[in-house]
Amino acid sequence: MGPQRDDPLTGRRTLLAESRAGRPNDLDPASGAGPTGEGCPFCAGAEHRTPDPFDQLLAGDGAWLARAIPNKYPAVGQPEQGLAPGLHEVLIESPRHIDRVGQMTPRELRAALTLAGRRLQAAADDDRFAYRLVFKNQGRSAGASLGHVHSQLIALEELPGLVVEEVGRAERFFRDHGHCATCDLIERERAAGVRVVAQTERLIALCPAAGRQPCETWVMPRGHAPRFEQWVAEADALLELSDMLGRLVPLIEAAIAPHGLNWLVQTQPGGVSDAAYHWRLEIVPRVGSLAGAELATGLGLNVLAPEIATQRLRAALQEQAQ
Repeated sequence: MGPQRDDPLTGRRTLLAESRAGRPNDLDPASGAGPTGEGCPFCAGAEHRTPDPFDQLLAGDGAWLARAIPNKYPAVGQPEQGLAPGLHEVLIESPRHIDRVGQMTPRELRAALTLAGRRLQAAADDDRFAYRLVFKNQGRSAGASLGHVHSQLIALEELPGLVVEEVGRAERFFRDHGHCATCDLIERERAAGVRVVAQTERLIALCPAAGRQPCETWVMPRGHAPRFEQWVAEADALLELSDMLGRLVPLIEAAIAPHGLNWLVQTQPGGVSDAAYHWRLEIVPRVGSLAGAELATGLGLNVLAPEIATQRLRAALQEQAQ
């Protein structure tokens, strides 16, 4: 059997990537590693310990701000490597040894978002890949193995099952209503007001009604925009997004401490029209782990109502502004 396997009963797909078992792990207490950055391959000065970058953003003095490198322990890659076909990159988001978004400077955050957009665009330009995702595993509970702040890009030739379902729902909604489901959601949430955390000229942040975890927050453009990589390429839009995330993510980190979080840049995949898809950035705290009911049913179990989470995050934003 190959590295890409489908369960005949449930339809779930699993990708075998046995080489990932050898990843370094400085977040495992048994490793004896500490948070000082000593020996970290992602820090400035350790570039010789990583593959040559696909892309990097440089400061005025020539020092790098963010780098995209091949993942040395890929989940997907070349079939001759015994992997399911795809692309797997690491996006190193700071030359400093910091471990969370809340420690990033505004310049570092802008560079990280710019690099994410550029790598998503590069993957989109490759006709092999129908699906592209930038995701962050921050903290041990969120699946991180190295503490140094970073994201990853994964690109696949086929759409995952959940994405196929979302694409189908998006196209059906557009066919039935003449506008996109996300635009509809934004207008309904703005009218209700109870789950809107923050708004700017271009962006809205809200705690989705069916959020999977406490303080789960989605950031989306208020105007229709299918692709993150195109939207963030505009300088004013990039500044607005980095400013919102720079204010909001540290508050989420504080609210869920000491737990980790994932963030997922959901951009337009193949198989869905521009008019039907609307990009979003999902910030998903990892306060609870998947237990038996979730594994068996796929249902989410959230112990904090999104409406209460919204009130807490709004209050924290107001206090921050004072």
